[in-house]
Amino acid sequence: MLFFTSVFIGIFCIVSTINTTKGGLIERQELLIDSFMITVQDYIDYYKNVITFTGNSEQVKDTSEYGDIKEEFRGLSDKQGLAQRAYFQQILKDYKDFAYLETFTPDLAKNVVLEPCEVQLKISEDAFNTGFSTRDWYEGAVSTKATYVSEAYVSASIGKPVIAISTPIMDSSNNITGIYIGALTLDKLSQITKKLQFGKTGEAYIVDKNGNLVAHPNDEFFKDTTLKNIKDNEIVASALNGIDGEKVSLYNDNLTNTKVYASYKQIPGTNWYIICKQSENEVLASVNTLIANIILFICLIVIIGACITYFVIRLLVKRIECISDISKRISDNDLVLSAEQQKAMQKYSRGKDEIATLYISMDKMIKNLNYMISQISVSAKQLTHTSEEWMSNSQQSANASEEIAKTIGEIAESTSEQAKDTENGVAKINELSQNIDVVLNASGILSSETEKANDLKNKGTEIVKNLTSNTKESTEAIEAIYKAILEYSNNVIRIGTVTDTISSIAEQIHLLALNAAIESARAGEAGKGFAVVAKETSKLAEQSSMFTNEITELVKKLQLQSDNTVKLMETVNKMFGSQAQSVDETERIFESLAHAIQCINDNVENLFSAGEKMTLKKDEIVGVIENLSAIAQQTAAGTEEVSATAEEQNAYMEEIASSSLYLSQLAQGLMELISKFKYE
Repeated sequence: MLFFTSVFIGIFCIVSTINTTKGGLIERQELLIDSFMITVQDYIDYYKNVITFTGNSEQVKDTSEYGDIKEEFRGLSDKQGLAQRAYFQQILKDYKDFAYLETFTPDLAKNVVLEPCEVQLKISEDAFNTGFSTRDWYEGAVSTKATYVSEAYVSASIGKPVIAISTPIMDSSNNITGIYIGALTLDKLSQITKKLQFGKTGEAYIVDKNGNLVAHPNDEFFKDTTLKNIKDNEIVASALNGIDGEKVSLYNDNLTNTKVYASYKQIPGTNWYIICKQSENEVLASVNTLIANIILFICLIVIIGACITYFVIRLLVKRIECISDISKRISDNDLVLSAEQQKAMQKYSRGKDEIATLYISMDKMIKNLNYMISQISVSAKQLTHTSEEWMSNSQQSANASEEIAKTIGEIAESTSEQAKDTENGVAKINELSQNIDVVLNASGILSSETEKANDLKNKGTEIVKNLTSNTKESTEAIEAIYKAILEYSNNVIRIGTVTDTISSIAEQIHLLALNAAIESARAGEAGKGFAVVAKETSKLAEQSSMFTNEITELVKKLQLQSDNTVKLMETVNKMFGSQAQSVDETERIFESLAHAIQCINDNVENLFSAGEKMTLKKDEIVGVIENLSAIAQQTAAGTEEVSATAEEQNAYMEEIASSSLYLSQLAQGLMELISKFKYE
């Protein structure tokens, strides 16, 4: 029972810990994804604003030389579009994350100007002649007439995976006169993902709607000149199929060939997905440690409980077995205890519990039975001796029968009365035999009550087991309190994560303010773009406020955990209450045992009562014998007058001798019954 209870509680603790661990993982991954999403959005929005802002400049809007593009230069030569090239060079110098800047014709999206200029010549002849109107960045800018972020693709000019931020060049009539793009390599986004790793295997990465890797902390995926497509990955496939991924689930990750817990979200305003994952082994590492500790704890509890139960039961069984042996000995008519049993009686009578009281009562009963049977034996011996005297006196009367002829009538009458009294003596002796049977029946009842005492002993053992089980439950409740305290540590960790995010936002605010100051100083009157930067600064400030509120919510969770700890303590109190009930049950059972002992005492009193009755019957027998003696005296007095009837007198005297013999035989039978008892 103790073993199965311990195993059940251990499994319950393991399942609770796994659920708690998963809950912490869900919150941690949600925070990480939200933080990463904000960082990526800020990064993309920042460069979208740069392209939007610079795309409205006169240098970019100047399309006067678009008609001079040539195949051999893959657009304008390095001697043409100088104002635009100089402007692009300055932008590339200020914003180093751009790999290149480029303008295209509005129809076929043929290249016009590309900086750095040396990269322009790397465009293939076929690519230039065909144009780039099928590119995602072109279609997005034309269809939306707004700044657009493309999917990842391999650049025809630098041969590396990039994303393009494109914006349409509009004239005063709101007609598209060209396309302006800035290409960003995937290195920067991958560097951001490296800062978001947690644990040994926890990481985040980005894929586009085609399943291409846009950012990943592992640089090995971006060494080739081709895009790394992972749409067959189980996590990515779920995201691309529109399955809700905000809840953490278990997936098979073919990138690492392991099982991972992962979740994902789509970045607003893009077709990109942020995926956050961590290996199952690392997530459940603490659970595996807990399982080992719980198994060890269960083994220890079972061993300790078994030892305690063994010694307690051994002590109780030894005492009850001893009194059971004594009761069996009494039921076999043996009232003489062995030296070992006498020592046990003295030893176990010293206590104050019910079993000690039972030993004391048993000792008194044995002593009283010994006394009662010894008194019956003495009375039977006296009866035998008296019968023998009757026979002797009868013989003497027969010898004197020749001298009592004259009083034969009186002798006959007296002899008749003597015969009646003798019959009464026989009846009284029979009643004495019945009383002896009562003594034997009382001994049988005593044996039955002893068996009841043995049954009560078994119930007492079960109650002790229940008491041990409740003690074990109290220990497990205290263990649950320990787990609740662990929750405090997890919440503190989350607060640290949110604080890190706020710090990151603060850095972005600082960077925006710095860039805005630079642009304002450089542009002079054109510094109206400062308003855009200021707007972004305001957004970041709002985000800081949002995360401050989130910290407040986490503090509330900490308070909730405190309440849970109090509830667990209440559970402990209830368990101890149950333990008290088990102790009460033990007390009631042993009260029943005391009642059984009282029954034994009542039967002993019956034995005493029977002994008293036998004493009274013995006195009546003595009275009968005295009557016989008086008649004998009358017979002796009449012998002087009835000498003629001596022969008849002899016949009557033979009858008296026969009755005396019968009385002697009855006394001998009583002695045989008493001899069946072994007493002191």
